[in-house]
Amino acid sequence: MEKTIKPYRSEITVAGGGVLSRKGFFAEFKKTPGYAVVKARFGKNAAALGAAML
Repeated sequence: MEKTIKPYRSEITVAGGGVLSRKGFFAEFKKTPGYAVVKARFGKNAAALGAAML
């Protein structure tokens, strides 16, 4: 997972939507050392709500 988030140099990574529905994916994501990874508050609806706010 480090290859996915390292190029962005973010302080925190928020995982949401379909990513969270894959069994074991979030647990694997959280194992990435040196990166803070949290679940999106709105779960599967995160992308739709974000788009609606634009």
